Amino acid sequence: MKYFHSYRQTNDVSYVEVFAVIYDQVSKYIDIAKAHAYSNNTTKIRYACADCKNEKVWVDNTRVIGHLVMRGFMMGYC
Repeated sequence: MKYFHSYRQTNDVSYVEVFAVIYDQVSKYIDIAKAHAYSNNTTKIRYACADCKNEKVWVDNTRVIGHLVMRGFMMGYC
């Protein structure tokens, strides 16, 4: 965390700006995942967070958003 604080002090990008970009991209992913789930007659969303690697499914969008924002996408997915 110390590194991130020093990074923040020496650059123009704020936490809020970085979070806004990440959240926007994750929201787009959620919309696509929900459309895919709907086309397959399910409410479960499969997601590609760095830890779950597209192997878990959830119905709760909030949990998916939390995983992707905090853990990021798995390598090679995007």
